[in-house]
Order: sequence, then structure tokens, then C-alpha cells
Amino acid sequence: MPIVKVNRGELEVQVEMLAYLHQHVFDPILSSENASNSAKGGARLTAYRLEEFKDKPDGASKIHHFFWSAVSGTEKSIRFFDILKTEKLPSFEAEIVEFRRRWENDWDRRRKRI
Repeated sequence: MPIVKVNRGELEVQVEMLAYLHQHVFDPILSSENASNSAKGGARLTAYRLEEFKDKPDGASKIHHFFWSAVSGTEKSIRFFDILKTEKLPSFEAEIVEFRRRWENDWDRRRKRI
């Protein structure tokens, strides 16, 4: 299915981003019988932090920034990635291309307004 780039409202983008991350990263970890407590705790905490941005005027930009900060590799995010990789669980890093494909247009538009 082709992805059409359109200018959408802030709330719509926030909802799409969070739903995507839940479906492709958080929910598979949280529902996995093989995921460790560390993996599940990290997924819960990260999802909670992202949900805090929901319904904020610049929430989509903050979600996008949080995603890319995690991917760029803080010490904490690298440790979390190592846990997920060892346990063969989904991660932000595995979703880079699709995330960029879906929301880079929205992010670029917002950055130009700043």
C-alpha cells in the first residue's frame, strides 16, 4: 500500500505515531511470554513517556524527537536496544525506515515553522 504524504493536523499525527509504535514495538514486547522484566519495564516506561506528549500543541514533534533521540543512541537507549536485540524483540531501530517514510514529511514541515 503506497503511503501518501499529506499535511495533517497535529493531533491526527500524534495518534498515528503512537498507534504505530504501540503496534510495532511496545505491544509485541509487552505481550511476549519470552520478554524479560527489563524489556517489558523499558517498553512500559517509554510508552508512558510518549503518551505524556499526547494532546500537547507540539506533541507530534516531541514524539518524533523522542523517537530519533532513542535511535541516535543515548547510553540508556543503547542498553535497552541491547536487551531487545538479545531477546529478539522489536525495537525503534527496526522501525526507522517505515517511521521516516510515514512521518518525515510532517516533521520537515514542522521544523520549517520553528
